[in-house]
Amino acid sequence: MSRSEGTIHDDEEGARAVGLTAPIGYGMLSATILSRAITDVIGAGNVRRLSTRFVKPSQIGEMLETRVTVEDVEQLEHAVRANLRCLVATTTGEERVRGTASVILSTSDPLGHGDNGRAASDDAHGPPDGASIVVVERGPVSNFASSADESNPEYFDVNAARARHHPDIPAPPTFGLDATMEYWGKWPELQPSRIAPDAMLEATETLERLAGPGLVLHAGQLFEYRRPIYVGDVLTGTSKMGEPRSVDGRGRRLTFLEFESRWSDYRTGEGLMKSCMTLVAPRAP
Repeated sequence: MSRSEGTIHDDEEGARAVGLTAPIGYGMLSATILSRAITDVIGAGNVRRLSTRFVKPSQIGEMLETRVTVEDVEQLEHAVRANLRCLVATTTGEERVRGTASVILSTSDPLGHGDNGRAASDDAHGPPDGASIVVVERGPVSNFASSADESNPEYFDVNAARARHHPDIPAPPTFGLDATMEYWGKWPELQPSRIAPDAMLEATETLERLAGPGLVLHAGQLFEYRRPIYVGDVLTGTSKMGEPRSVDGRGRRLTFLEFESRWSDYRTGEGLMKSCMTLVAPRAP
């Protein structure tokens, strides 16, 4: 991350140095609060898509509330799919995060996972150049859920998860962020000979080269799941950066940059999840 990034979340002088009036919360904090509001109602492991746009940073000390509205419902063979419209706002009504989500509620075997729901092949598929290999462990998943103030027992108790037909403890939807998974489970001895770059750091440095040094913010985030990430998964991830684009905002020149990540089951090669992060560098014109 940029030098300013480490201070704008916990230091008043650092925040003022980049034009903020006070320290701000990480964008993913607001997205995780929204994720928790959804899973508190529909249960763990049922989010298939979560897309968020960060309208405005949340300042430390603000009170936030979530609003989730069902847009439409579709009856499937053994499940119900619902599309949601989501909002995180302050208690005074100022919007902080807008989003959409797609969830599946099973009417029989949740998520279609029976005893043979996950492939058990031990044949490893060699990772491509530049890939990351991540091990998903119980401690990080449950600690992440605790940090989001989750109380759903499926995130902490394997028996509670299996009672809901999950093969193991599922990870919360926003656990799928590259930086989170790689921080907790990217062990050096498992990586390919050519170590994968830090995608977030690379994107941040690219924005600062293009727009000049200064503030870089998280502008949007998308998660799409083919199935949940579970404790015990070994994942292979690759990332690619998009083309930067600049637009003129309200007294600011905004430079946006996206990078997309795809994660697969290392043992079977099955594609599991795609995420797309959007960063923005606001600068004086």
